Amino acid sequence: MVAATVSALAVIIVTAGWEVPINNEIVKWTPGNAPADWTSTRDKWLHNHWVRTWIGVLAFGCTLISALLIH
Repeated sequence: MVAATVSALAVIIVTAGWEVPINNEIVKWTPGNAPADWTSTRDKWLHNHWVRTWIGVLAFGCTLISALLIH
């Protein structure tokens, strides 16, 4: 459960520290007038999203294993 908790906290850190700042940047864009390097921002966000997703999967897996071992 310690590994699951650490992983869940890591999901929060990735979201708040990496993805939210990018989201805040994107929300300032005007429709039809994205910056020239918008694909770079998209790719960075997508990479961070996949990191967060896999950490979340790890957290779930650790929780599942812990629950199965404790029963």
